[in-house]
Amino acid sequence: MNGDRWPRAGTCGGLFLDDERFDPVLAAAEEVDLPIYVHPELPPAPVSTAYYAGNWPAGVHFRFSGPAFGWHAEAGIHVLRLILSWALDRHPSLKLLSGHWGEFVAGWLDRLDEAIGWGTHLDRTVSEYYRDHVWATPSGMYSQNQLQFILAEIGAERIIYSEDFPYIIRDNVSDFLKQAELTDDQRTAIAHRNAENVMRIKAT
Repeated sequence: MNGDRWPRAGTCGGLFLDDERFDPVLAAAEEVDLPIYVHPELPPAPVSTAYYAGNWPAGVHFRFSGPAFGWHAEAGIHVLRLILSWALDRHPSLKLLSGHWGEFVAGWLDRLDEAIGWGTHLDRTVSEYYRDHVWATPSGMYSQNQLQFILAEIGAERIIYSEDFPYIIRDNVSDFLKQAELTDDQRTAIAHRNAENVMRIKAT
């Protein structure tokens, strides 16, 4: 694939949202009190080649750098950069949505606190920023083990139920949540209450 034509939606012009030139975008999201969904995309071509190309077919390279692993790492790094750059201090009311159970970050908070906490420049721990600003969605990755793990990490009030339509289409979207080991209040929060509150949706 021609590197000049490689999708670069993981960044904008090679920049992440933590760059101060995007402050007006973050401020606008704050002003309307609506979240920014940090959606995954393929990493830039040099990263994709260095990290994900190897002695395997081009199709495996594409999937490894994309939906299997790479774009989740890209989206997780994006959220972490917003935390580490003081962007969430500059925009204390900013809300972020992070798919695929938090793109690795939601399950790595203790480690981030332990490692980055050594001489950190932040006013709060990474996990505190995360739990104050980020809501995770399954994005159609319906694993009961992942649900229970992320539930323990960030709580039911920080999970918003979601499908991955039109990339994955299922007939049993509601079954996963119905069968999950949740209290009625947790199920209600994850199924719709959190989305209604975060996105200011009026239930009918």
